[in-house]
Amino acid sequence: MGKKYSYLLEIVIGISVILLINVLWFRANMGFIGVSPHPLWIVVLFIAVRYGSLQGFLAGLLSAFALLISVSYNISVEQQFEFSAIPGKQFQLAGLFIFFGFLFGEERSRVNRLLDRWKYKFNKLRDEFEALSMEHLALKNINTELEGRILGQADTVNSVYEAARELVTLKVEQLYPAIIRLVSKLLKPDKCSLFIWEKGDYVLKGSSGYDNSANGPGQLKSKSDIIKKAINERRIVTVLDMFKAEHLRWEEKQDPCMVAPLFFG
Repeated sequence: MGKKYSYLLEIVIGISVILLINVLWFRANMGFIGVSPHPLWIVVLFIAVRYGSLQGFLAGLLSAFALLISVSYNISVEQQFEFSAIPGKQFQLAGLFIFFGFLFGEERSRVNRLLDRWKYKFNKLRDEFEALSMEHLALKNINTELEGRILGQADTVNSVYEAARELVTLKVEQLYPAIIRLVSKLLKPDKCSLFIWEKGDYVLKGSSGYDNSANGPGQLKSKSDIIKKAINERRIVTVLDMFKAEHLRWEEKQDPCMVAPLFFG
């Protein structure tokens, strides 16, 4: 029958048990006439309160039929199963089964509808809370990242400020090594070199990142594409710019680097 219609089985079983008790132990009073409250109220109210209005109505209707049929056994054989011979109070009781079965069942249905609405609201609020929790977590991560960036920028600004103060007080011969130290501190490159244009060529004024066994940065090629691009455009040029510009040449043996031109005056 399935869980959906299990209440029908419960109604039939309940009524059958009460009728069986009536037949086995109270045969002299079929239908439990005069018994108050009537045993069939157990079935009617139980089903109505448990399930709802439709189930309560069916429980009352079947209980009413069971009552009238069982009461008819108290009538003479000639009048059995003639409803006109059944006392009016039994019809009233049968009607009450149907009425209160529907009434109590409707109250249960109202409670079920109310519970469904609250369940819907609860699930909606839970989903909104989970969404807000995810947004809060995302914002928290963003805030942590921004704080780290701000602190890093603050450190960078302080480093630049301190380096600028140092550069202002240096003499010319001390300026070039200071620039090398500044770039190494802020950018942390593997290698760093400073060349100055003097008498038609680039002259090395300082470097870092080269071990003692190396020959140093070597001679800077003034005709190199990356050098010419940085000088002509007066901006920082990286190896990425060289790869994007297909018409420019890039020497295979040259290490990836970044060129930053400095102009004075």
